[in-house]
Amino acid sequence: MKFSKVSFIRFSFWGFAISLIILQQITSAYSGKIAETLWQQLGLSQQQGTDQIRQSFAAGYSNFYGVRNAKNIAAGNRAAVAKNLFQFTKTYISSAEFKNYYAKERAASKPIAPEPAKTKETIRNEMIAEQEKSIRDMEKAMATMAADMKKALQPSLDQGKKTLEAYKQTDNKIVEIRYQGEINRYNYDKDRYDKNMADWGKNFPAELNQLISIRLQKYLDLAATVDFDAELVLKNGKKKFVNPAYESKHNDWKTIFRAGKDVYQAIKPLAEQWMNTL
Repeated sequence: MKFSKVSFIRFSFWGFAISLIILQQITSAYSGKIAETLWQQLGLSQQQGTDQIRQSFAAGYSNFYGVRNAKNIAAGNRAAVAKNLFQFTKTYISSAEFKNYYAKERAASKPIAPEPAKTKETIRNEMIAEQEKSIRDMEKAMATMAADMKKALQPSLDQGKKTLEAYKQTDNKIVEIRYQGEINRYNYDKDRYDKNMADWGKNFPAELNQLISIRLQKYLDLAATVDFDAELVLKNGKKKFVNPAYESKHNDWKTIFRAGKDVYQAIKPLAEQWMNTL
C-alpha cells in the first residue's frame, strides 16, 4: 500500500517503533489495559496502531502514519515502550487476521506474467485485417468524392492493394520485422518478469515464519551497524552528524540512532529469541 509523503510523519524518535515494525517492527498483545496505555503513549488508537503494524510488517516500508506523541516519551521510558510494542506485534503477527491479510497482500503483489509472443501468422493476419480495413475506408470515402479527387487518390488506393497482396506472401520482410520485434518484446518482458518473481519470492515468502525472519534479520543487521556514540553538531537549527558518512546514511539507520542504545539493547535479545523459535 502506498501513501503520499505529506500524509506520513516519520516515526523518528526511536529506532524500534519504525525500524522493527517497519524496517521490521514486531509486537504482541497482552491485556487490554496495557495495550490501551501503549497506544495512548504513542497518540494512536489501538486500531490505528494495529493497522500500521499490519501494513508495515507485510510491506516492509519505513514510515509510520499519525504518531503524535512519540517525541514526548521520555528517553528513560523508550526501552520499556519498545518492549511493549514488540510484545504487541509478536502476538498480532501470529494471528489469523494477519495471516489472511498477508496472504491477500502477497497475492496482489505477485508479478503478472507477460503476454506470450504472437505467432508470425497471427501478426500477418492482423496486418492483413488492418490493411483491408484501410482499403475499405478509402474506397468508401472516395465513393462520395468528385472525379478529380478520386483520380488523385487512386494511386494510393492501388498501392494499398499491392501492400495487402505483399502481406499475404510467406516471405514478406515487413511481417518478419514485426515478428522479430514481437519476439524481442516477449524476451524483454520475460526477463523482467523472472527478476520480479525472484524479488517477489524474497520480499513476500510463502511461509509466514520466513517473512518474520527476514523482517527481524533486516532490523538486526542494520541496527548492528549503528554507532550510538556518534557525535552531533547543531547546524541551521538542526542536529547533524559530525561524521559526513553518517549524515548520508539511510533514514532508518538514523532512526535507530535517535532511539538510543538502550532501545536497541532492549529489543535485540527479544528479536534474536523470536528468530530462534521460528
